[in-house]
Amino acid sequence: KNIVQGLTVNENITHLDVSDNQISWSEGAQSLAQYIKHNRNLRIVEVGANPLTFGVSDLIEALKANPSIQFMGMKGQWPLCDALKDISEVLRIHSKLYALDLEGIFISQDGGIMLANALKVNTTLTYLNLGRIYSYISSHISSFIACLSQVLTDNKTLEVLILDKIGLNDKQMTSLAHGLSHNSGIRELSLKRNRFGPPGLTAFRNIFWNNRTIEKVDLSENHIPAVE
Repeated sequence: KNIVQGLTVNENITHLDVSDNQISWSEGAQSLAQYIKHNRNLRIVEVGANPLTFGVSDLIEALKANPSIQFMGMKGQWPLCDALKDISEVLRIHSKLYALDLEGIFISQDGGIMLANALKVNTTLTYLNLGRIYSYISSHISSFIACLSQVLTDNKTLEVLILDKIGLNDKQMTSLAHGLSHNSGIRELSLKRNRFGPPGLTAFRNIFWNNRTIEKVDLSENHIPAVE
């Protein structure tokens, strides 16, 4: 709270990073939400990896109320809430948001579908980090990948997509590849540390028969076998 009180006297702050701290939803964290809500000079806000649990909704409400935010960093594990539902609403209404970092966030089936649907109508996001997203039920990840593939078929604004270490298997990779093969916006794709084997690699290779816009691909740490 004392830090936020100090920030309120400075209206020139455009980049606020309080990630990887021990901010819980106490009076201090509520003050942080109010600061984010009212400082219209803020462009970049990073609040991930804090034990906010149920307070995430209030924080996201603050982000929704500030139309100046262009980069949201929400990385972190919040298994006691479904932050994606609220984040999806931000994507629907925010007209300046160009980058979203959701690395390591918990994903439910409903939350994942809502995020994918929000991406269908969003026309500003160019950077999306979904590395290390996780769920206690593997089918939730599969459902989200299937929805994301449909989004990618039509999305023309997203340029950087990160799906590192989310456990992509052959079936999920095949689904994702279908969307990417019809996408004309992605420039950089990162799939580090996943689990797909030869069938997934075949599907990945087939992306490039149709896609001519991807310029950078990261497949490191996938244990890809040597070609015999």
